[in-house]
Amino acid sequence: MSIISRLLNLIKCAHQAKTDSGVGYFQQLIEFYPLSRSPNLIGPAEYFDYRLHDPALSSGAKRQFLGYKAERIYSRLNQSSWHGTANDKILFEQVMLTAGFKIPRTLAIYHPWRLAGGHCEHVRTREGLERFLTDNRTFPLFVKPVHGLFGRGANLVTGYEPETRSVMTRGHSKMSLDAFHDWLERNSRVGMLFQAMLRPSDEVQQICGTRLSSVRMIVLTGEDGPKLFRANWKLCTGNNIMDNTEGWTNGNVVAAVDHTTGLIQGAYRGIDGKQVAIENHPDTHLPLLGVKVPNWDAMKEYVEDAARAFPGLRFQAWDIAATTDGICAIELNLATLHTVHATQLVSHQGFLDANLAKALVPS
Repeated sequence: MSIISRLLNLIKCAHQAKTDSGVGYFQQLIEFYPLSRSPNLIGPAEYFDYRLHDPALSSGAKRQFLGYKAERIYSRLNQSSWHGTANDKILFEQVMLTAGFKIPRTLAIYHPWRLAGGHCEHVRTREGLERFLTDNRTFPLFVKPVHGLFGRGANLVTGYEPETRSVMTRGHSKMSLDAFHDWLERNSRVGMLFQAMLRPSDEVQQICGTRLSSVRMIVLTGEDGPKLFRANWKLCTGNNIMDNTEGWTNGNVVAAVDHTTGLIQGAYRGIDGKQVAIENHPDTHLPLLGVKVPNWDAMKEYVEDAARAFPGLRFQAWDIAATTDGICAIELNLATLHTVHATQLVSHQGFLDANLAKALVPS
């Protein structure tokens, strides 16, 4: 977007803010300026995204919101030497298995030479891939990169036909083995994982169907150890196999969750790049607002325990799922601007509370 386009968009947002809240342009500017300074570092677009012009929001509450530039401040909580344990799913898996935690079962890794552990098969070649798919008895398979963000490069394999050398993928479409192998090659710089597909717990299925939907649980480690800091529930809709929103375009839902009680405070669906507030799940039509996330207490206990295995990461963003096989960590991420922005956006609550402010003070 050009500078002129951004400026015109900000003018439009300022006009809408005045219409919605009655706060004039000059007052918006006066209010925005201190928030744009350290430690908040709120940008002009974020001022409107978070509705910080709303008179119902106290000045203290407004000062708790963080902008994308503030990432350089809270990123110091995570030691760079520990980043790989979150960014590399094989390293993460090894730490979790050693510590005794349940994670998705990796059946195979596709990579020309990488070692991933004795619990899974190592697929190195096109012939090895064909052999694995022919012999495998566990379908569907979830396929994802060892290094991946926002669900990019993920796929679902629902079956394999040896006689036609055809791989069935999401939506019952077919790919030739050669085409599927080429797809893996394009995405396998550090490896592609084949994992057994998990099913949500019965309690979760009652609310949002059979697709796995994880809770983003943000953990902050202070002097008394890891504690749950914020949370939101990412819910699949339609035929989506991933619970991310793809920039609020695919119809998936993000629900703001009170991290102290597990109660859903608000829910938003992504349509055409916009957030749309909803009260019920789009597929099952069951209520979401005021509902306690199923298996909440067990998930909270799990994530606060698992976070102890990563002492070099003090600001963590976990994806935790309640499955038919128990509570399971889908993955661990560093708490970055994407997590902070999405959670502040749906919860209307800033991150810079007393707990984070204390953690940011140099020891």
